[in-house]
Amino acid sequence: MLFRQMMNESVMEIDYDKRAELVYGEGFPDIERSGDEYRPELLLIDRSKDSSTSVTEADNADGADGGGEMEESIELEAVQLEARAIAERIRKLLGEGGRPPMQIYDKQLKTMRPVGYRDMTILLRSTLSWAPVMIEELRREGIPAAAELSQGYFQASEVDTMLSLLQVIDNPLQDIPLAAVLRSPLYGFSEEELAEIRLAAERGHFYEAVMNAAQGEDRNVGVVDLADTGSQSSWSIAEDSDSTELVVKLRRFLNQLSKWRGRAREGELSDLIWGIYRDTGYLEWVGGLPGGSQRQSNLRALYDRATQYESAASSRGLFRFLRYIQRLKDNGGDLGAAASAEGQEDAVSIMTIHKSKGLEFPVVFVAGLSRMFNRQDLNAPFLIHKEMGFGPKFIDSELRVSYPTLPNLAIRRRAQMELLAEEMRVLYVALTRPKEKLILVSSVKDLAKSVQNWGGVLEVQDERLPDYVLVRGRCYLDWIGPALIRHAGAVDLRRLGGLPEITSSALADNHASWAIELVNAQEVAVPAAQIEAAAAGMDGAVEEPGWNIQGAGEDEDVPAESGQDELDRLIESRLSWVYPHTAATRISAKTLVTEMKTMHHVEESATNMFTTAEMKQEMAQNAEQVDFKLHLRRPRFMEQAKLTPTERGTAYHTVMQHLPFDQGRDEAVVVELLQTLIEKKIMTVEQASEIDTARIAEFWNSPVGEMMDRADWIRRELPFSYGLSATEAYPTLAPLAEQFATPAAMTGVYGDVGI
Repeated sequence: MLFRQMMNESVMEIDYDKRAELVYGEGFPDIERSGDEYRPELLLIDRSKDSSTSVTEADNADGADGGGEMEESIELEAVQLEARAIAERIRKLLGEGGRPPMQIYDKQLKTMRPVGYRDMTILLRSTLSWAPVMIEELRREGIPAAAELSQGYFQASEVDTMLSLLQVIDNPLQDIPLAAVLRSPLYGFSEEELAEIRLAAERGHFYEAVMNAAQGEDRNVGVVDLADTGSQSSWSIAEDSDSTELVVKLRRFLNQLSKWRGRAREGELSDLIWGIYRDTGYLEWVGGLPGGSQRQSNLRALYDRATQYESAASSRGLFRFLRYIQRLKDNGGDLGAAASAEGQEDAVSIMTIHKSKGLEFPVVFVAGLSRMFNRQDLNAPFLIHKEMGFGPKFIDSELRVSYPTLPNLAIRRRAQMELLAEEMRVLYVALTRPKEKLILVSSVKDLAKSVQNWGGVLEVQDERLPDYVLVRGRCYLDWIGPALIRHAGAVDLRRLGGLPEITSSALADNHASWAIELVNAQEVAVPAAQIEAAAAGMDGAVEEPGWNIQGAGEDEDVPAESGQDELDRLIESRLSWVYPHTAATRISAKTLVTEMKTMHHVEESATNMFTTAEMKQEMAQNAEQVDFKLHLRRPRFMEQAKLTPTERGTAYHTVMQHLPFDQGRDEAVVVELLQTLIEKKIMTVEQASEIDTARIAEFWNSPVGEMMDRADWIRRELPFSYGLSATEAYPTLAPLAEQFATPAAMTGVYGDVGI
């Protein structure tokens, strides 16, 4: 149904006719099935009310597709929402919540059976950036997932924690790894405790603060020296009346650190790593987390790779092993995620569409449909085509700009068409992998607007989509959306876009059944596992940074109330929280003298040559506005012919900054100076026209000007800042005592032996 509309020879290089049509040949037994359960689905996540993302995928249609920090942040938002929506759909397929599980046909058993995790696969165009995030989100939802990744091993949280600990064992005077270890589940220090430790030694290394904080009130307690090779530590962790909980935790950490540092110097690296697993129970602990099998495989792989390194390298030791790992990271290398037994067990698999060629799966999720095609090659300055040759851009060396030439445009057009044809073939592979259930998942920033764009094909009478619709596609959803908007099952979708709620006559003879579901992003913004845990009054269903393996058995404060009411109150209290010092957020930490005068209604002296009646009028108007309005300079493109008093004052400052005191003091010198500034593009013609050269010459011949002319040295536009307390600057903000700076610039400072 989809490919009959999307595939044609003029754009996609192939007609979807009888020869190319996909023919059913599985030979399933004739078993009674519910049509609604097995029909393909389109799950659209509407992010139009999700304020956390301000850029849509469509914004990048003509730009740098496939790269850039902004696109990465957009994709991170999209993959998280899609992963959570997929997790919710997986639960429904498994029969959670009292629903019957979906039944699939098992060839080996030759009968129907309930679907399991191993029967589900998520297909992505590329797994490089999406798969690690999706695996993590699924694990947070309690769903096991696995993927064969060429990268991502060092980014795994459990591996990163272990590498930080090994860095601390090698050299404790590394602040970031040390703080990461203390904050990790290995020790579970809270942010407040880390801040308290830092206060014990505000300067120097964080390890020095740890040492000082561990002494507590007893300053005579023994200190573990960095060079101590003994396995015994002089720290006492007896919980007496003088030892606080923080001191006990720090001394326990220092005891273990001293022991591990001794092992690192005396024994094998692999023995050290396995000893850490045994002493902390970290290997067993991560096994209880979502995706625990993969996490344990990653930790075992670290042990195996340390063993291989020591057996292969001529220079051994922890320091050299860490240097080897760091060089891998610096060069962009990675060891790849460790193979997990979970891949052969009951887990959802994630793979690229290319890798799925020739394979079939009972249930297939195709995600990332709104992810833009990679069009970076089309924007290269030098294009090459096997048939059309090469097409460079024309470079204007004087203006430092480039223009596309006709060969460049022709090759770019041809390459774009070939790219679309290739992406259509990839989409064909993805949609033909499922045996029993296909679910398409995509997040859209402004779904209503996208639906309106798709609605342009409702009046098309031909079953195939027009070529212009296919050519302007920038992602898979740009093809699937117009194809399904004409379907009978897209009533809710057409209603959302304000389109006619009628089925297109072009698909009148098409009896394919589709289920189209619209989901608001807010419904999947919070992982379902966290909601269920909060509703049950638990704080352990999802991995949190504050977990503490060492104190897992200790008593913890648990809210007395639980359930949905408690969750609602918690959400309400956090969403309704108001910053207590809102007035302080509306003032700037630094302000100009001119703004200070505006706020306090101070009239500038009439002798000031830069004060005009127009400036006073502007100041009076500003004084009637909000007390804490922040005045910013207009951008250059908004500085039109008529300058504001502030812009005129800036122009005067520019003239005075370049005024020559060794060429006479008449008006002709000022006029010549203005012409020079215009030629050097320091000032514009509009700015120069606002300068009163006669007044500058008058100032130049005044007693002050004569003194400056006789001075031995002159300093112009000398910047300075003057500190004021907030109460002095803003009397209405009496509770605030913080200081802020008032920057300014002296027009001129001069000195003379006789002055």
